[in-house]
This record gives sequence, structure tokens and C-alpha cells, in this order.
Amino acid sequence: MSIVLLGLGALVSWTTNVAEIAPAVATLGRPVRPLRIPVDDWAVTLALALRAFPMLIDEFRVLYAARRLRPKEVPTSRRARRRRWALEVVDILAVGITVALRRADEMGDAITARGGAGQISAVPSRPKRGDWVALSIAILVCAVAVTLELTVLGTL
Repeated sequence: MSIVLLGLGALVSWTTNVAEIAPAVATLGRPVRPLRIPVDDWAVTLALALRAFPMLIDEFRVLYAARRLRPKEVPTSRRARRRRWALEVVDILAVGITVALRRADEMGDAITARGGAGQISAVPSRPKRGDWVALSIAILVCAVAVTLELTVLGTL
């Protein structure tokens, strides 16, 4: 499911300007507003996630490169190698979370300085041709996957 969502996010960001994603999602989510679903908040969250994703990838590349430059201890046993690997994973995750939180704080300050999150989804925008093509492809892929699961793959 995560891979499908990342793929759909990449497809949407490939076909749509990132600044137009939040207004488009807010427009598409208009029918569910009477159910008291926070469509504008979801639209802003999606737009910010798609905008911050490349920035975080670059940060992780820098962190990983810095980690590789550190001098390595030569493990003498299998247990020491396993322990070193576990410590490296913990170190990278801790630093990655710290960097992500710092970037989120900076982005929050920038959004507040520009008038708040309501301004992100307030721009009048409608889905364009590329958006409909991406949505059609996604629906087609999902329909084919469900059909294959219920017929061919479900009988194996």
C-alpha cells in the first residue's frame, strides 16, 4: 500500500504543479465536506508532504554521506558486527527524525509568516487534463489489480 501511495504521489507531482495540488484536492473533496471531514487540512497536508519529500531525500543523502565519512571500527566478532549495524540504523533514524522535525519547524514558521495554512488551499484551481489522465491511469491500474486478484491470482 505504501508503494502504491508513493507511486500515486509521484504521478500526481509529475503531472501537476505542486502549488496547484492543495486547491485541486480541496475542490475534489468538496462533496464530503457535509460529513464534517477536514478536506482543507488534508489538502494542505498532502501539498506540504509532496513539496517536502524531495527536500528530505536530499537531507538523507547528505546524512548518509556524512555517516560514511566517519571512521569505522573493525568488528572482531559476528556479535560486534551485528551491534555496529544496529547502532548505525539507530543513529541514522535519530538524525533523520531530527532533521525532519527541524525542517517541519522551519516550514511552519514560513507558513505562519505568509498568512497560515488556509492560504495554501484557498487559491481557486480546478483539475486539468493531466490530472484527469493520472486519475484515470490510477483507477485503471487498481481495477486491473482487483480483477486479477479476484480471478486469476485468487485461484492459485
